[in-house]
Amino acid sequence: MNAERLHVICLEIEDAIKSTDLLIKMNGLTKNVNSLANNPYDKNLQQKISNEFNNLCKVLNNFPTDDFIPAWRQVLEEIGGSEVLGVRLKNRMERVFEINQITPAAIHGELKDISSDLQKFNNAVRGIIYGFDHFGIGREQLEPGECEIGILLPRRAVHEDINELGEEFEDLDLVFKPFFEVAGGKEPFKVKSLSSSDFTIYLSIDPITTALLAYAVREIMSTFNEALAIKKSWAELKKFELEVELLERIAGHATVRVRDKIKELADEIIEKHYHKDDDGRKNELRNSIEISLNKLANKIDKGFSFEPRAEPLEEGKDEEESNDQQKIRESIETIISISKTLQLVENNGEPILCLPETKEEIEENSESEKEEETGNST
Repeated sequence: MNAERLHVICLEIEDAIKSTDLLIKMNGLTKNVNSLANNPYDKNLQQKISNEFNNLCKVLNNFPTDDFIPAWRQVLEEIGGSEVLGVRLKNRMERVFEINQITPAAIHGELKDISSDLQKFNNAVRGIIYGFDHFGIGREQLEPGECEIGILLPRRAVHEDINELGEEFEDLDLVFKPFFEVAGGKEPFKVKSLSSSDFTIYLSIDPITTALLAYAVREIMSTFNEALAIKKSWAELKKFELEVELLERIAGHATVRVRDKIKELADEIIEKHYHKDDDGRKNELRNSIEISLNKLANKIDKGFSFEPRAEPLEEGKDEEESNDQQKIRESIETIISISKTLQLVENNGEPILCLPETKEEIEENSESEKEEETGNST
C-alpha cells in the first residue's frame, strides 16, 4: 500500500467524520437510548431518539467515503472502515433497531459497541495521520484541476516477471495514445507514482484526455458486466468437463457481445470528439481507438482496473471563462462523476475474452464473419 496515498485517504476520512459530526451524533444517540432504557415511557425522549436516528441515517446515506474511487474504497475496506462509515453503518444500525424494537437496553448495548468501534477507528486514523506528519511522509493530493488515472496490474497477469511488466507498460502507452490525439492533448503522460503491493501505476494526464478515457472505461465496464455473468457460468460449466467446442462457443458469445459494443463505442468517440478536417487520419484513429478499446477490455478480463481521478477547480471569480477553460471544467466534472460510479470487479477466474488487438486480427475477424454469412445464406 502506497504510504502517501494512505496518508491522503486518512485525511479525507478524518475530514468526513469531522464535517458530518458523526462521532457527536453517534454518541448523542447512544446516550439518549440509554436514558430511554431507564425511562421507557418518556414520549418526548422517544421522539427525540427517532429524530436523531433519522437525521443520522440521512448523514450516512450521503457519507463522503461512499463516493471514494474504487481503489480508495478497497483501502477503506482493508483498514476496517467500511463497517463503521456510510451506508454500511446505516444498515448495521437499522438492523439493531429492527431486531430490538421494544428493548431499549438491548439497543443501547449494541449502539455502545458500534460507537466504540467508530471511536477506535477514528483514533487509529488520527494516529496514522500524526505518525505520517511526524516522520515527514507526504500526502499524495491532487492540485485543483489536476487529473490522473491509476492502473492496477494484477501480479498473476505478468507472472511477477520484469520483462512482462515492462511489456505491459509499453502496451498501456499504445492504448492511451489514440485517446490523447483524439482529445487534442497538449502534454505527454507523466508517471506520478508506482506501488508494488499490486503493481499499480499512476499517470498524470490532462483533463480532456482523462475524461475521454474515463467514459470509455465506464462503457466497457458496463458491457463487461454482462460478459462477466457469462464468464461465471462458463467457469461453472468447465468443472463438468463439457466438450471444448461447447465451452469455446460460450466464450465466443461473450467476446461477440463486447466486440459489437466496442465497435459502436469507437464510432461514437470519433464522431463526438475528433474535429479535424482530415478524413484519412480520422479513419486511422477510429481503427486505433477500436484496438485500444479491445485491449482495455481484454486487460479488464485479466483483472486489470483503471481508475480516473480529478480534483475540482477552485471557484473562479466572476470573469467569463474561455471556451477552453469551460471545456476543462466540464471534463473535470465528468471525471469526478464517473469515478463515483465505477466499481472494482471481482474477476479472479480465467480470461474469457479474445478481442483482436491488431489491425490484421480485426481484418481476419471481418473476413471470417463474411465467410460465415456467405455459408449461412447458401
